[in-house]
Amino acid sequence: MSNTLTNLVPSDFELVKYGVAVTAINEDHDFVILGHHPVRRVLAAVNAYYREIANDTCAGTNLGDFTDTIEQRWARFYEGSEADDYAWRFEYCDKGDDYAFAITRWRP
Repeated sequence: MSNTLTNLVPSDFELVKYGVAVTAINEDHDFVILGHHPVRRVLAAVNAYYREIANDTCAGTNLGDFTDTIEQRWARFYEGSEADDYAWRFEYCDKGDDYAFAITRWRP
């Protein structure tokens, strides 16, 4: 069983841009963003991720389409083990649950 992370900070994510911590969680570039931020700021951070980390562009993403494909939820994070290929994983939970973190999820 993985240990629950009790302290998650922006530096635990791949990129912090415009005050938004963002990381891709799979090869399809589904994103997890720490916190609930204004949609424009999240879009700017995701675009920065594409430019700076993926060496790509987030072409065709306008604010309206982006807004329709994000969700703001709460999640509990767990440490990955030495056998895992990830530092952490998450599961959705309720806002009032122990160690619940606000996240924003975007699936392109």
